[in-house]
Amino acid sequence: MLAKQAGLCAICRTVPELQRANTRTGRRWTPFHVDHDHATGAVRGLLCTPCNTTLGRIEAIGLHEFTRYLNMWDTVPPAESAG
Repeated sequence: MLAKQAGLCAICRTVPELQRANTRTGRRWTPFHVDHDHATGAVRGLLCTPCNTTLGRIEAIGLHEFTRYLNMWDTVPPAESAG
């Protein structure tokens, strides 16, 4: 799967950074997370930490809530949004 993704995150297409070592165990965490469908267990791809976290929030809250919030600011006149 990693080779198929050319060593990149499946969403943002960047090379994830190796995270710092755990202070208790000294082990380093993997730079990739195996993304899977929680309902079916089907593996979808390998994600970096920021994309994995973001996807988890989107799945929990719903993409429509994120887009509703962003679209709300498209209708606010510039003077109101600055202050």
